[in-house]
Amino acid sequence: MFNFSKLLCARLLALCLLLVSAGAFAASPAPLPSSTSSGRVDLTPYVALLEDPAGSLTVDEVRSRFAAGAVTPAAASGVNLGLSRSAWWVGFSLPAQTTARQTDRMLLELGFPTLDRIDYYAPGSPTPVTTGDLFPFAQRPVLHRNFVFELQPVQDGPSLVLLRLESAGSLSVPLTLWEPTAFVQNTYVSYAGFATYFGALLALLAYNVLLWTSIRERVYLDYVLFLSELGIGQAGFTGMGNAFVWSSWPWFANLAYPLGFAVCAYGVAQFTRSFLYPKRVSARLDLALQASNALAMATIVALLWFPYALGAKMMTFTTVLATSLAVWTALYCLMHKVRAARIYLLAWSVFLLFGIAFALRNHGIVPANFLTLRGPEFGSLLGMLLLSYALADRIQTERRDKEAAQAQALEARQANIEQLQRSEQELEARVAARTAELAAANARLLESEQQQRELAQHDMLTGLANRALF
Repeated sequence: MFNFSKLLCARLLALCLLLVSAGAFAASPAPLPSSTSSGRVDLTPYVALLEDPAGSLTVDEVRSRFAAGAVTPAAASGVNLGLSRSAWWVGFSLPAQTTARQTDRMLLELGFPTLDRIDYYAPGSPTPVTTGDLFPFAQRPVLHRNFVFELQPVQDGPSLVLLRLESAGSLSVPLTLWEPTAFVQNTYVSYAGFATYFGALLALLAYNVLLWTSIRERVYLDYVLFLSELGIGQAGFTGMGNAFVWSSWPWFANLAYPLGFAVCAYGVAQFTRSFLYPKRVSARLDLALQASNALAMATIVALLWFPYALGAKMMTFTTVLATSLAVWTALYCLMHKVRAARIYLLAWSVFLLFGIAFALRNHGIVPANFLTLRGPEFGSLLGMLLLSYALADRIQTERRDKEAAQAQALEARQANIEQLQRSEQELEARVAARTAELAAANARLLESEQQQRELAQHDMLTGLANRALF
């Protein structure tokens, strides 16, 4: 009986090992299709991952593991690895013909510009092509805001394409295989969209700088800070800043995205305080916004002086906190009949709506289209336009209030003048009446004095002059 139990356990263990082995080999992704009609292939269903916690695996060891199937297939929602200290290998098999046109070469695009280091291994090659945002922009094999590598069509021999990734920040690996013509067309469209977006931000920035120099109110300066740092963060996140502005400063290219959004979080909280005046309705809300400002300053210090991963985590938390406080403050002020809170809340609602759509698109819940792919840009631009309109409405409201106050002051002044005039007329009438009374009294007094003189100088019986007259 004991031997039978041991035999049964051994067979179950062997069966489990067999299933695990089969699952490991089944983890190898399917090869790419040999042709496409759109000129592009989303590589998510065809890539596999291998984690290298120590960062010590060689390319030959990785190729052996991929050949053995000891890898993990990518999730259907995409390759999003979060904050990881490990090195990650991403690979896919390239067929002999990847497009219907059978072009001489293909382009591999990694659409996440904030990765620190990428080592690209062509099929069978022992030497990598190294790039990343820690390296000069001119070192990239293709000068593009994203990381782009040239692929030659495979006829015979090895076909495994490998990417080794390391980053202190978030590891997201959206991979796309392009025909050159389709890639150029997509680049034109995307660059035109980004030019429109950043041009609109610059126009809003210049307009509000001019307003601040004219009006000299703190709220416009806070809006300029908020808007400028949002632009820097977005330029770092999209790779446009590294491509056109700070391409010779790899150190800033690595910091632009988290540092821009950390300062932007400070601007959000400060702008909320100066625009809505929450202290008038809730001292606690104002104190919470001040605490958010302090945390944003601590995040900036952490990004400049401490490990990148710590600053990146603090930046994410600070941004979420500042945004949440801005929305809650707007809601609270709206409940307390603060007129400016309506447009302010609408602006942040649009911002969050597009941000949520972008996040849902990343998880495959909503379809990928131009609006969901460019959700952060659309949301931030519409939100900034609404906030600029809110500032303009505030100017108009303050002007109307000022004009109303001036009108009331003029009315009060006119009423005072009229009252003074009436008082003056009444006083003049009283003076004239008193003067007439005094004149009549003087006349009566003179008449009485004359009568007394006549009596004193004439005889009362005869009326003749007496001795006194003589």
